[in-house]
Amino acid sequence: NPTNPEALLNPSLATETAPETFTVEFQVSRRGLFRANCHREWAPKGADRFYNLVRIGFYDDTYIFRSIRNFMMQFGISSDPQVANAWKSASITDDKNAGISNKKGYLTFAHAGPNTRTTQIFINFKDNAFLDRQSFTPLCQVTDMHTPLRVRITGEGAPQGPGPSQEQLQRLGGTYIKERYPDIDRIISARLL
Repeated sequence: NPTNPEALLNPSLATETAPETFTVEFQVSRRGLFRANCHREWAPKGADRFYNLVRIGFYDDTYIFRSIRNFMMQFGISSDPQVANAWKSASITDDKNAGISNKKGYLTFAHAGPNTRTTQIFINFKDNAFLDRQSFTPLCQVTDMHTPLRVRITGEGAPQGPGPSQEQLQRLGGTYIKERYPDIDRIISARLL
């Protein structure tokens, strides 16, 4: 079960150092389970953030709002607008690339430029080495890609494509997805094993 739920509204309470290795199990609606084996040495700041987000239950009931065939799936905006707002600007600085590439099945923080990682993560559906030069630093490897590869493809988010708008999800929460995109898969829970 999540620890320290107060940290959902106060990112400064979620700052524990992650173990050198840890495993996270994700339960996905209608799709099953997958596990991610994480390595702090690959991306220490990213691993610490991810570990803490899982620990406090941040990824529970979050939607896979962006999934692009032969590229990746992305999630990590809270379904609760208050929680999403609390974390929106709680960015962490970039990790130096430890020589780990964005290979198929690797989990990586999304960002909007240098030093802007917050809560959104993605899983590569194929080798995406071109992302390595853009400071997308992997921190975990998904051990079984069967479930991630079965998620409903949404395409790029609005306004560029037919998928959900990240801005609307941030502002309106899960209600926006339930009303406009009822078939989108969601992360039911993410737990440390």
